[in-house]
Parts: sequence; structure tokens; C-alpha cells
Amino acid sequence: MKKLLMIAVVALCLTGLVGIGASGGGANAAEAGSAKATPIKLEMVPGQIRTGTGTLYALKEWQVFVVINTSASTGNLKAVIEDCCIMGDTMIALMLGSGISPQFDWGASPGAIQVGPVPMRPGWALIVTGYVQCPGGFPAGYYWDILL
Repeated sequence: MKKLLMIAVVALCLTGLVGIGASGGGANAAEAGSAKATPIKLEMVPGQIRTGTGTLYALKEWQVFVVINTSASTGNLKAVIEDCCIMGDTMIALMLGSGISPQFDWGASPGAIQVGPVPMRPGWALIVTGYVQCPGGFPAGYYWDILL
């Protein structure tokens, strides 16, 4: 079931039927589908940790992280994502990339979700995250940590 859901999420993202990313916001950011952001690109080397926060404005919006291992060494890629504010919000995360077996996790706050750790050779990985349930309404904020 998880594998089927993961494939569906990737297919929807790739076909454009869902919006991608909303880490900022414009004048109409609260309108569903109006807040779009450039994917967050992280060039990293093994042993490095990046942290941040994000905001999404609707269920059909996803934040995409592009992680690039710029070292000649292999690291262990892991992403931890946690809803920041309202109990019961449900988030999902998907990780896939060059030489990485696809990873998927989902769960409701107050717990965090995690994809990885998986060995990552020099190359790229995509991490996609978003809300599948948000009873407190939008906008909804979250914290993220990505380790290589």
C-alpha cells in the first residue's frame, strides 16, 4: 500500500496535477495553488547537516528539496520533517534519487517523519514533502533537517 501511494504521489508531481512547493508567499499565497516556490537546492558533503523551516498553503502543494552530494565520498542521506504547531496534522515525505532505493514515510504530529538513512554516492536525490491532512487549516509550518 505504501509503495502504491508513493508511486501515485510521484506521478502526480511529475504530471503537474499538484503544485510544487510553497516556502514563501506572495499576495495571493493563501489561495489554493497560488503559492509556488523554486525547489530548495542543497549542495552537501558527507557529515553535513542543513536545517530550516517551511510553510505550505494547501493540501495540493509540495515542497521539493534537491540534494546533491558534491563529494567523491558516500554519505548516509536522511531527512527528518516535523509539523510545527497543530497536533493532528498529517505529513508525508518521499525520497528518491540516483542509486537510492525509494523511501517513504508519513505520520501525524506531534511525531516527526523520517526518510532514510540510505547510502548516497556522489549524485542527486529528491525529497518531496507535504500535508495530507491539516485540521487546523492553512498556512501550515514545519521544520526540516537534512543530513548527509
